[in-house]
Amino acid sequence: DIGFTAQMEKELDEIDEGRAAFVKRYFQRDVADPHLYDLTINVEHVSPQYVAEVIVGYCQRRFETPPRGGD
Repeated sequence: DIGFTAQMEKELDEIDEGRAAFVKRYFQRDVADPHLYDLTINVEHVSPQYVAEVIVGYCQRRFETPPRGGD
């Protein structure tokens, strides 16, 4: 239902705005500042499996965790 989808989008936008205001008020940071993030992934055209692989690979390199074996 289009009305339901529009309502959900509105509610999600309000939640996002509230979270951004919280971060701004208590941490004096802008959540839209890309310098605050170590990794960002545009998930619009990739699978959840691919996203998971990117995150695991990043964490392994970032925290020098040896790759797990294939068992």
